[in-house]
Amino acid sequence: MLTGLLILALLAVCAVRIHDWLGPPDSLDQAVLEGARKVAGPVCIDEIQDVSGSMTQYTALREQAVGQLFEFAQRELEATDQLAEAVFSGTAGVTMPPTSLHALPARRPAPAPGDGTLMAPAIRALTAADRQADRTCAARALVAVTDGEVHDDVAELRDALVDGAYTRMYLVVPGLTGGRPDVFTGDVLDGVVVRRFTNARRLGVIFGEVFAELLGVELRHRQVENGRP
Repeated sequence: MLTGLLILALLAVCAVRIHDWLGPPDSLDQAVLEGARKVAGPVCIDEIQDVSGSMTQYTALREQAVGQLFEFAQRELEATDQLAEAVFSGTAGVTMPPTSLHALPARRPAPAPGDGTLMAPAIRALTAADRQADRTCAARALVAVTDGEVHDDVAELRDALVDGAYTRMYLVVPGLTGGRPDVFTGDVLDGVVVRRFTNARRLGVIFGEVFAELLGVELRHRQVENGRP
């Protein structure tokens, strides 16, 4: 009996080790948030999407990733946690005001690609929507999905980010290689974290990682029991 108990304990330790070794999941449908939330209150993400001509090839990929995020949010996040979305090219517009992650719309306005790429107006638009909604976020992140080829005046972009008062800021860029976009250097712009993706699953996981970092928890593989997640 003692030998059997020791074997079971060893197997349990091995399972935990394997689970830890697996690290981040390959897609959000394999993912869970592990650990107690470190923030007292809702977390919020402002997502801005570059719909300029240079990003049109990533439109379908981006929408797949957002769909994965919506499903993940229903399972892993609280109804008080929120997501807001805007798009930008030469102009900007809010496609989803601050919305509970348990009440996300099945469809959002489909923006048309435009000439030019100005990020600051999209940040300003979401900051205004946030204030109009009078929401309070314990932590708030900006996630910009763009190739980084933006034409903003650097001072205007910096001021928009400062006014947004974000806890964390991310630039999510297609491709595996490449340096930091030149405009995102100096002062508050140095605080923008650059992440890279090559497919919808990786882009979805980046969204999950952002929520995990806001909450102070870990994004992990879902454990499987009896062949079922």
